Amino acid sequence: MFLFCFILLALITKTKVSGAAGMLVKIIKPIIKNINTMKKRNFEVVWNRGHSLIGCHQVTSLTIALMTFIKFKFYNLLTLVLLLVITSCGSSKPPLRAKLVNETPTSTVFSPDGKWVAAGVWGGVRVWNVDSEEAKDYKTKLRNETPKYVTFSPDGKRIAAGSWGAVRVWDLKSAELKDYPVGMINETPTHVFFSPDGTWMATGIFGAVRTWDLATGAHRDYPMKMINETPQMIAISADGKTIATGVFGGVMKWEFKGFDN
Repeated sequence: MFLFCFILLALITKTKVSGAAGMLVKIIKPIIKNINTMKKRNFEVVWNRGHSLIGCHQVTSLTIALMTFIKFKFYNLLTLVLLLVITSCGSSKPPLRAKLVNETPTSTVFSPDGKWVAAGVWGGVRVWNVDSEEAKDYKTKLRNETPKYVTFSPDGKRIAAGSWGAVRVWDLKSAELKDYPVGMINETPTHVFFSPDGTWMATGIFGAVRTWDLATGAHRDYPMKMINETPQMIAISADGKTIATGVFGGVMKWEFKGFDN
């Protein structure tokens, strides 16, 4: 570490050194000279390298922007340090990649059998195979929306998430989808819950808990204590006969009444 700092100091101050340190300076100096004469190319290299490393892109982008518009006294040193930093960040690169390098997937969840992991990403739900790390995307209704909550059905064959004006359910294998509309067209449900037997699901909408029959699409609403409340987390009993959610001042529960087909 001392030798490294000594060499950097010699490069910055242009001090002549001898011995092993002098040889290293002679090797590194042409490299720095080349970097200094090819700034534009270096910016592109650092930019691309930094943006390919999750967790380092913000620092890299900001530093490059400063380097581009501000004339640093120690430009060469800053360039070398930046390259070392973003290279070291490569070791922390996540194996399951999102669609965009600057996004953080939401609501990561495993399938019941543990073979798949899903999360909300830009414009859809991304599902990764845990073993192969291969990914498959399931598109939302809008290209610019990111599902806040993703869930697997109890049998692991379907995934569901709130999408603009509805709850969207995808078949994991075929990617076929079906939308279950909510009461307001501009409302996006945040959380979705499958029943224990996987035949129906529930979500919170404006003023109620709404349940759907997955086969027919029929729905039934369970009104809240206050009409302007939107329930977030919903509990379904293990036998599927009772629904509960937190409301203003307490918890409400209802007996599940099925659907009128």
